[in-house]
Amino acid sequence: MVQSLPASPLASKNKLGIHRILRAWLLRRSHSPLLGFSLVEVLVAMMVTMIFVAIMLQMFVSAAFFRSKGVQYNQAFNWIQEDYELVFKRASGYEADAEPASTFCAATTPANGLAANFLNDTTLGLGGTTVDLGPKAFGGQSFQLTRTGNYASSANPYKLLKLTYTVTPTSGGEAIANINTEVVIYAGFKCPS
Repeated sequence: MVQSLPASPLASKNKLGIHRILRAWLLRRSHSPLLGFSLVEVLVAMMVTMIFVAIMLQMFVSAAFFRSKGVQYNQAFNWIQEDYELVFKRASGYEADAEPASTFCAATTPANGLAANFLNDTTLGLGGTTVDLGPKAFGGQSFQLTRTGNYASSANPYKLLKLTYTVTPTSGGEAIANINTEVVIYAGFKCPS
């Protein structure tokens, strides 16, 4: 037969003491007028929550705005690229069949050079200094593409044409894309140095 040892009087007092302390705390807590949150605490918590929600909504609105602007810029850039490829194709074929070289190679001023003639040629060239293309709608808005050619400000005004592309809303306002580039008139490579 197994004999159990008697519990120590200190251990039973300890258990009873913890029990009394816990019971006293619960009784005091149930009769306390400080249960729950005060009105000030609730109002502060509501204000902090409202500020957080307002900041998050502002972030979502800003993200949607920038996404919309990004889509517009991307489509404007694609439109510019389409026109530039057309210009590039025309520039590579302009006066390319002239043998032994284009008559514009003998120009004495940039206004008589290959770039100026390509810019002003209405059949095989670009058809003028400033050309408006469009309108074209994207992103829920209508836009106008303007191509401006300038040979005088290019690195080689006889054979190199500087192009400036600008995409603006047709209703007016600030341009959404403005790109500068240059195109070489390939017939210039056949010119005697």
